[in-house]
Amino acid sequence: HEAGVAFVDLGATWTDALDGNGTLATNGAVNVNAPGVYVLTYNFTDAAGNEAFAVRRTVTVSDTTAPVITLIGDANITHEAGVAYVDLGATWTDTLDGNGTLATKEAVNVNALGVYVLTYDFTDAVGHAAATATRTVTVVDTTVPAITLDGDANVTHEAGTAYVDSGAIWTDAFDGNGTLAVDGAVNANVPGVYVLSYDFTDAAGHVASTVKRTVTVVDTTAPVITLIGRANIRHEVGVGYFDLGATWTDALDGNGTLLANGAVNVNAPGVYVLTYDLTDAAGNEALTVTRTVTVTDAANIFIDVTLSGTIVTENQPAGTILGWFNATDFAQSSTHAFTLVEGNGSQHNHLFTIDANGTLKTTAILDHEANATLGIRVRGTAARNISLDKVFSISVIDLEEDPANVSWHKELDRVVFGGGWYSSHWLGTFWDGGSGWIHHREHGWLYPWDDGTGNYWLYHANLGWLWTGPNFYGQVTGRRFLYSISLNSWLYFDRQAKNFYVYEDFRRIDHHGDGIARLKVVSSSGEMGLVSGGGYHKVGATVNLTAVPEEGYQFVEWRSSKRGVLGTGTSLQLEITETEEIRGSFVKKTDKEILGGVFD
Repeated sequence: HEAGVAFVDLGATWTDALDGNGTLATNGAVNVNAPGVYVLTYNFTDAAGNEAFAVRRTVTVSDTTAPVITLIGDANITHEAGVAYVDLGATWTDTLDGNGTLATKEAVNVNALGVYVLTYDFTDAVGHAAATATRTVTVVDTTVPAITLDGDANVTHEAGTAYVDSGAIWTDAFDGNGTLAVDGAVNANVPGVYVLSYDFTDAAGHVASTVKRTVTVVDTTAPVITLIGRANIRHEVGVGYFDLGATWTDALDGNGTLLANGAVNVNAPGVYVLTYDLTDAAGNEALTVTRTVTVTDAANIFIDVTLSGTIVTENQPAGTILGWFNATDFAQSSTHAFTLVEGNGSQHNHLFTIDANGTLKTTAILDHEANATLGIRVRGTAARNISLDKVFSISVIDLEEDPANVSWHKELDRVVFGGGWYSSHWLGTFWDGGSGWIHHREHGWLYPWDDGTGNYWLYHANLGWLWTGPNFYGQVTGRRFLYSISLNSWLYFDRQAKNFYVYEDFRRIDHHGDGIARLKVVSSSGEMGLVSGGGYHKVGATVNLTAVPEEGYQFVEWRSSKRGVLGTGTSLQLEITETEEIRGSFVKKTDKEILGGVFD
């Protein structure tokens, strides 16, 4: 009997001479799930107690049926490349062993087009092998790639600025992904609408849908107007005025020059405002720029005349120095002349004299009791004989009064030389006019202030506040150290070089000149142009020099007293190496040069 198949026994029959006949069932059983030999017995006893001979049936259970494999899903599959493949597998059934699932031993490479055959096998417990089942998987590429813009599909771009496209990326189930260059161009200098396209075809020949970007070039930036020359000009009455005009720049339209709207009446003193306007081709209006021209009488062009000292102690000998005159005017002349003139406030001119350097000196011994306050009238004269008169009050200090700076007299331990000159055993020689300021023979004007510890704060006109004392400065210590607040460094004064040098821990940083240098920047003529950038600077620092020509003039060059010509531009960056004078030179423009900017 085949294992696993239900066994139905046919039974047996009995016959008896007296009792008749009938059927019998076996007294045994057959286990169809356990191959083996089973003996079934049939017995019968009649009514008189006579037993029949037993009859037997032998049933041999055996497994001869092979298992069966059935695919789950189709036997032939077409699969899209690049998409993960998941096989459904197969099932097996066996009359004795039951059933189960099967996985294939082969694999499908979804990234390689082709035909892949998957097999499924099974052998039951007694060694019967099922017929092999197979599935054919064909990997194909039928998916069209996709294009995605990097950035917006609609872009508004400012004219005159370079356009850089963001591009696009493509993705394909089989080929992967990448970037795309644009098909088309945008002319950023021509306002308008530009359509850019992006296309891609994969390795299998599938064409992606074209993607487009629309770029609209617009001009919304207003032009910029820049004055040629200064915005505020003082102009002498009666002298012809020629305006330098202005320049304009526009991101799209380029650049050019502008003439002023308005006029200057050089024969009528007053304030004249010139305007400069421009509208570009797209209608964008520049911000209006103005120049203010003040037509004034030459006498009013002078700004001021100043005197460094207006105090003197009585009973000083004739020739005592009070101070030095200085003047400023709108032309920034490099030289001025000073003279005593008659007029209101000149009642004491006869007691003073002014030398060629602008130094005010006494011509007689002054007495506080006779005149505590003296009046003098001084005229400062600049280029083109432009001048300004100013009255100064001179205070004569009574010797019986306490000195203005009595707090430091004792500490300075000064020795009187006469004529206002004194000597300190540590600070050196200086002149004291009683104003609180002293004029040091090596350092110029200083304002001393006792810090209460025997040391001093000294205010220097160019270096600011300096701190020193007998332990840091003088003959006894052999030192010349002062601490600078503005430079946050110790300074050492080299008497031979007449210069300050920067020190750290009382050691000079750079023996080749790491110190303080004076840069004197002057103009070849204050009428022709202005220069700036001078002063005291650290050696090694970089300063900016600037030259601004007056109307009708042009800048020529920067020339150093020690290094020759440094440059020809109106702006110059200069590294400080030593004390020197830099002269900015100007020349008058020719008529052709003046009119060239208008008609070129």
